[in-house]
Amino acid sequence: MERIRLVLVASSCLLLSGCDYRDFDSSERYQSDFHYSYGMASGGRLEVDNFNGPVDIAAWDQAKCDITGVKYASSVSVRDRIKVEVQQTGDTIYVRSVRPAGEIRGNIGVRYTIHVPRRVELSRIVSSNGAIHVEQTDGRADLKTSNGPVRVESVKGPLTVRTSNGGITLEDVDGSISARTSNGPIRAEGVTAGVEAATSNGSITVHFDEKARSVNTPLKFETNNSQIDVTFAAAPRSEIRARTSNGGITLRMPADTSAKVRAGTTHGRIRSDFDGDGGKSNRKGQEFEATIGSGGPMIDLHTSNGSIQLLKM
Repeated sequence: MERIRLVLVASSCLLLSGCDYRDFDSSERYQSDFHYSYGMASGGRLEVDNFNGPVDIAAWDQAKCDITGVKYASSVSVRDRIKVEVQQTGDTIYVRSVRPAGEIRGNIGVRYTIHVPRRVELSRIVSSNGAIHVEQTDGRADLKTSNGPVRVESVKGPLTVRTSNGGITLEDVDGSISARTSNGPIRAEGVTAGVEAATSNGSITVHFDEKARSVNTPLKFETNNSQIDVTFAAAPRSEIRARTSNGGITLRMPADTSAKVRAGTTHGRIRSDFDGDGGKSNRKGQEFEATIGSGGPMIDLHTSNGSIQLLKM
């Protein structure tokens, strides 16, 4: 009886105070859809500025930019105060989410799904607390979020990715890559151009395609508290620099690789499958220097509390 009485009293208080029980719901319960469509010629530009929520961009074979999405909040009033602004100037379409002013309780934001012509420049795609996904576009892409992962598939053109507390996954990117995150791994498959990858508390795994044999820009990989694993389908011709701590470094390269190697570790072992291949090598404690084949670009590898491996494919 006492428990029932307490429930009745609480209910009466809510009714008397005019409070709506929904105000105490901090989920994404209240949603509303939106849709915009603009003509967009091949080679146009897209910019997205979202304050909270995921952004999904995919290419299609139509000369228009189609924007669909969902505004969400923990109450109807807050949801309706979220604004989505779309503006077209010349060959550029600007999409912007405007956060309501004042103190807001609960989770609010906007989810976007955008289709664009295949040849497009994603000159500035920004969000927070949400994932970014891009696929099948041809053109430069600049992507940035926080507290969310980034995934890019089948993209041609220079790519810049920034996030935090989220991983970066790249598949079949035909263009130079600059990827940076924290507290998340970086994984890239089918890479054909130069790469700079940096993270913390996350691994770096990169597989270069045979097309990468023509790459002559430096390749840089940096993390801590995790490992670096890089595989080359063709003998690398560029300088390679890898740094980590509390993790190992593994390079897999074809038998016909020619390079100079400088490697060091504080607490770990160094293994090279290329010893005795006509080059010269020198080991001193946890330091290793070698000339592989006829020599060539420098491979500079350093870690602490981890091993280093140079493996033949």
